[in-house]
Amino acid sequence: MGYAVSSGSHHEGDGAGTVYGFCVTILSKTHAPAAVQRAIDEFLRSVPERIRALTPEEYATSRAALVTRLLEPDRTLREAFYSMWGPVRDESLDFGIDRRHAALVAGTRQEEVAALAEAALDRAAYPRLLVHVFGNPHVGTLNEDDGSGAEAVQDWERWRAAQQTWPPVPPADPPASLVCA
Repeated sequence: MGYAVSSGSHHEGDGAGTVYGFCVTILSKTHAPAAVQRAIDEFLRSVPERIRALTPEEYATSRAALVTRLLEPDRTLREAFYSMWGPVRDESLDFGIDRRHAALVAGTRQEEVAALAEAALDRAAYPRLLVHVFGNPHVGTLNEDDGSGAEAVQDWERWRAAQQTWPPVPPADPPASLVCA
């Protein structure tokens, strides 16, 4: 599908106005953005069942690996700096969060994690912002339906002004999914 693929947590903003989320990035020369989006959505829909399909031993191994990673000490000065600066930047002053996360992860059950993954797919509770970047080979697919139900933003400033959720005010009613074209 792509030659550069990554995913992980993502946050935008600092302090009380921070918005947390999950990010999937796929760089593809061969597939248009709509095809990539459909593949991402298909994969994400499969995650709860993939978790449920793990044997208890596989789940325990994965859980133990995550706990180990969360408890790893900083190996470089840069890592040590960011482990101390992050809580200051976020205005949480929560310096032991990885240890607490490790303790929480250690106590999770497989079905709880699968249910959490399922709940994260609820677009009403967790709206999403989709960003599709088009290269020259895919300009012809600009208006192709990616199956997400999202709408292209034609006027970014008009869209931004209409949002109730633009920081620093926390969202009362999050916006619908969007595709920035």
